[in-house]
Amino acid sequence: MIMPLFTKPEPLKRPRLGQGRVYQPVDNLFGILTEMERFPPRYWKHPVIIDYFFMFNRKKKKETLHAKKPDLDNVIKAVNDCLTKVGIIYDDNQIVGMHAYKMYDVEDYMVLRIYEAG
Repeated sequence: MIMPLFTKPEPLKRPRLGQGRVYQPVDNLFGILTEMERFPPRYWKHPVIIDYFFMFNRKKKKETLHAKKPDLDNVIKAVNDCLTKVGIIYDDNQIVGMHAYKMYDVEDYMVLRIYEAG
């Protein structure tokens, strides 16, 4: 399954403390969730491998690899949380392999490739 998501890759925000409780802010995940809702829920139940391609606006730079913030692992966490919330995968612990890349392009977007392992 190939999922093009036409929104800026955003990292998962850290948990916050407010009104005597700990909560996870989800305001930055709205764009990713909205884009993922275009795809029907699939609920992969088997182990999966995901290829992540995060593209960032180049802004007149000649580099191809994006070696700046946001951190790759935080962006992956945000995408994995959205995959489970929307129902593409059952739980993110079934991800047994991944390949992830941050690159520059003419606009901000993401492409996910999900396939069954084995």
